Amino acid sequence: DLPPELIALIIDFHRDAQSTLRQCSLVCRAWLSPSQCRLFHTFRRFALIKKVVPFRNFLLGAPHLGAYVREISV
Repeated sequence: DLPPELIALIIDFHRDAQSTLRQCSLVCRAWLSPSQCRLFHTFRRFALIKKVVPFRNFLLGAPHLGAYVREISV
């Protein structure tokens, strides 16, 4: 097992690569939470109302992911 600090560095290195972060979340349980934390940290271009309802429904279905959201930009 890799130390959590090393996993965090790897995940952070790929912070702008959504596809890679999704793949990292599938590596093993130890990688899931750090990957999801980075994936759901920021939502950009959220101005369209048609995106708000699906996002709300998504978070209702997976409420633990809401804790990772830190920024929503419009």
